[in-house]
Amino acid sequence: MLIHLSTHIEDFSSPSFIKHFPGVPSFFFISGFLIYTSSQRLTLKMYFFNRLVRIFPALFFATIGGFFVVLIAKDYIFIWENITLVSIWFISQITIGQAFNPSQFRDIGVGVINGSLWTITVEILFYLACPIVILIEKKIKYLVHILILISFIIYSTEPLFTKFIYRNKTFYDFLALTPLIWGWMFGIGILASKYIIVIKEKINHIGIISISLILINIYFDFPFSNISGNKLGLPYYLCLSGLILFIAFGVKCFSLNFDLSYGIYIWHMPIINLLIYIGLKNSYMAILLIGLVSFFSWKYIEHPSIKLKNKSLMIQ
Repeated sequence: MLIHLSTHIEDFSSPSFIKHFPGVPSFFFISGFLIYTSSQRLTLKMYFFNRLVRIFPALFFATIGGFFVVLIAKDYIFIWENITLVSIWFISQITIGQAFNPSQFRDIGVGVINGSLWTITVEILFYLACPIVILIEKKIKYLVHILILISFIIYSTEPLFTKFIYRNKTFYDFLALTPLIWGWMFGIGILASKYIIVIKEKINHIGIISISLILINIYFDFPFSNISGNKLGLPYYLCLSGLILFIAFGVKCFSLNFDLSYGIYIWHMPIINLLIYIGLKNSYMAILLIGLVSFFSWKYIEHPSIKLKNKSLMIQ
């Protein structure tokens, strides 16, 4: 949210160190850790039901929010005349085509109604792949290690793809909507899940090493980081993952009765787009609205949906 505010709202500038803690790679690591563990401990039916109630109810209402941004910007006549296109966009947003954004929407706000949602496409494909990986692992012991290597090799081939195949997108850009590109980040999360007992024993050492290397890179800009948006070099990603593990298992935490993270993720861009369209480019107003809508999403949509789970994953 902070990075996107800094990019699209002129009165806001995020602290420079924020770029060293990109949200998407962190999200993929945590997801690999939790979803792999969940897939192991739950039946297939419970696993997919839990994923369904966590992701889609709130996503549906956020998509309605995006639709109203289109309605305000384009009016109901445009909606009616382009009902097929708008319907396809809406269905794409609530299924697995979140990256689809019609060219007719390009003049609204930043040009993409909810561009952040491309990671949900990657995430859902990972959800589908995870049980298959666990099944094949019974025959191939080091399958996850092999998949990490393959994915990282594919991830590193971006400079080879220079030809645009659709609009200004290369074949690599389409691959980036799948775990083929980002799978190694999920995979390192899976390895953390596999070796969590050893990690917990060494958690303070992991924290010291990770924090030290990250600070060195922030202040001296060492080349091992290779930070470019969501693209990270392997050494720096390991440091970031180590920091996440240290925060999770090496730092005393306190419980919250709410979780706004998903709501902020799925709502911040429609709200930013709306404010840009109506000419109210104010970061404080944006943060306030995003917070309020995210709280509403948690209290009235996400939390009630989560209660439908047959069994929740609890990491001990």
